[in-house]
Amino acid sequence: WLETSRRAADSTSGPVTRETLLPGEGGGTWLETRFIPIVGSEGSTGTVLGISRDITMRKRTEEQLRFQALVLGQVDNAVIAIDMEKRITYMSRAAERLYGVSSREAPGKLIMELFTCEWLHPGDKEEFWRTLRDPGIWRGVTAHQKICGETIFVDATISALKDEHGEAAGMLCSFRDVTEQRSARHELQIKDMALESSLSGIVLTDLNGRIIYTNRAFLAMSGWDQEEDIIGKPVSVLWVNPEAEKRFREETLRGGAWFGEIMSRRRDGTIVPIQLAISIVTDRSGRTLCLMGSGIDMSQQKETEREIRVRDMAMASSLNAFTVADLDGRLTYVNQAFLSMWG
Repeated sequence: WLETSRRAADSTSGPVTRETLLPGEGGGTWLETRFIPIVGSEGSTGTVLGISRDITMRKRTEEQLRFQALVLGQVDNAVIAIDMEKRITYMSRAAERLYGVSSREAPGKLIMELFTCEWLHPGDKEEFWRTLRDPGIWRGVTAHQKICGETIFVDATISALKDEHGEAAGMLCSFRDVTEQRSARHELQIKDMALESSLSGIVLTDLNGRIIYTNRAFLAMSGWDQEEDIIGKPVSVLWVNPEAEKRFREETLRGGAWFGEIMSRRRDGTIVPIQLAISIVTDRSGRTLCLMGSGIDMSQQKETEREIRVRDMAMASSLNAFTVADLDGRLTYVNQAFLSMWG
């Protein structure tokens, strides 16, 4: 302290303050000492008064806060602390990158200067304040409109902060940008609804030939009431000839696709003709995930074709002469009786 005392005695700007660590157990003791020069009657400094106070607790708190800030600075989530006036007291580097505001400039700003929050469902805001009071933490997804105008979706975890007396002191917010995941999930939902709404019957099977998905059209076509009734069953239960299923499954795996007509057995035993297209479903790397079959009930078409053939045969074998002409008067059909009549 001798050097600091001399500096205080020579100082023209008043007292000098120094922090000193005194060795001891538990990391020692931190003292903050203020050196006050005592000016004598002759106008010179002859004595220096030193007043010390224990700042160990403050130094340890500062050290802990620095460590916490270092840890928070390493996490991928954007971490922001705000006080009761919604002013920012801390912002991590991840938050700086996410919201485009410097962590040095952020403290003191209102959090609304970074983004505005939009609740996604009615009642979310009320649920947020209720759970923040008890048990003191809220988790959910919200939309944030950044000051640049961009809207992002974040998975938020917000905790209530309390001071040493247990009084509310602010909030600690952790945000993870889930915009891309949410967009991908939305696309999957659209594709799932497209499959579910398809007029063609669609069935997915694993590589062992067991059913893992069916849409409504398939259930109606095959006579099953609910998807749960058929999930897990071998797809061979759908076909009159189970061996045929094994054959065209192998052909699909070998060639990538199969198309043809097969006789299907409905749940009630009724046999119907199905026009079936089978293809391989792969991931982005090309790895085979499952097989997808898309089928159309050909019963009505087959019946219509049969009726046309019957009518054609009836006209062809009729004793009456039949002829069909287009609008220009050109003959397009004549039966045998017509030919015989006109030689």
